[in-house]
This record gives sequence, structure tokens and C-alpha cells, in this order.
Amino acid sequence: MLDAARTVFAERGYANATLDEIAERAEFGKGTLYNYFERGKEGLLFAVFDDTLDELEDLIRTVFQEEFRDGRSLREAFHTFLVRYFELIHDQQDLFLVLVKEAYSMAFSDDAEWSEFFHEQHERLVGTLRPALEAASETNEIQPNLPLSPIAHLLLANPRGMGIQGIMESRHGSCDDQQLFDDPEKAADFLTTVLFDGLEGNGAPPASA
Repeated sequence: MLDAARTVFAERGYANATLDEIAERAEFGKGTLYNYFERGKEGLLFAVFDDTLDELEDLIRTVFQEEFRDGRSLREAFHTFLVRYFELIHDQQDLFLVLVKEAYSMAFSDDAEWSEFFHEQHERLVGTLRPALEAASETNEIQPNLPLSPIAHLLLANPRGMGIQGIMESRHGSCDDQQLFDDPEKAADFLTTVLFDGLEGNGAPPASA
């Protein structure tokens, strides 16, 4: 049922998707869907969000545990995470855009249940990343006086923003964003460099050709 909902949401968008379409794709009657999801289409969207965030949480936990177990740095672990993350959203572009759109809409809506849901889910991802940041802070790989939760938010929000921009550019023209998005390894190189090294140059003008 969730696979069917994912597919229909990706193809039609959440607003235009119908339970009839989802039931047909899942090869169940609409009444059967209501047996599992009493809130109908909204309940299915909740479940798809939850399932997707579970997948992302597993990715964060697995990558950072593996990298640190192998003695690699936070920077190396983050780079590996980015490659896998960009591969993931590149393969599920339509669904990714639908979920991002609905996430922002619901998170800032007057519906307290939706707002609380997205707050709790995001904090869950931050909490999953935090142990890696604590370890990096203890070894001075990152500045020990910096607050860790905002760093986690920063490291999670920027890949999402870059993914959104890459998909938009791939649909409306060609530019550096699209080229980076089409190559997860290069996208990971770029964002890792910016976030860990910053934008500041050496103060000297570039050499003329």
C-alpha cells in the first residue's frame, strides 16, 4: 500500500492523488485502505513520510557508524553520507519534491498535529547525527565551543536545499547546480568543501589567464 501511495504521490502530486488511484495501484479495495489508514489519503501521507524518514535515519546511523568504526573523520563520513543521499533523491526526484512541498506546507500550518509531527521527525534525525558531532568535538575536529544541534541542522538542511535546487534546474535549464546534481560524487565534494572549509579565499585576486 505504501509503495502504491509513493508511486501515485510522485506521479500526481499529493493534492491530485486519489484513494481510488492508490487502491487500484495497490490492487486493494478502497475500503481495505481505510482499514489500515483511517484518515485515508492524509494517513497514507503520514505513513509515507514516516517510512521515508526511517530510511534517512537508517542511512545517517549506518554511514556514520561505519565510517567512525573504520577510523575515518567526520568530514569523510559526511562526504559518504552526501553521495548516498544525493543518489537516493536523484532516483526519486518526483516523490522527493512532493514530500518537501508537503513538509513545508504542513510544518507551518495551523494543524498542531502535523506541525508537531514534523518537528519530532526532524529532531529525530538531528539526534541520530549528534553522536558523530560529539565525537568530532571531543577530538577537536570541529570547534568544541560550537553548539552541536545547530550544526546538525546545518548539515542536514543544506543537502536538502541543494537537492531541491538541482531538481529545479534540471527541469528548467542547464547550470552548475544541475551538473552537480547529476553527479552525486561531485555534489558531495562541493558541499563538503563549502561546509567544512568555508567560502573565504586567500585575499589575493585570481591569476590572469
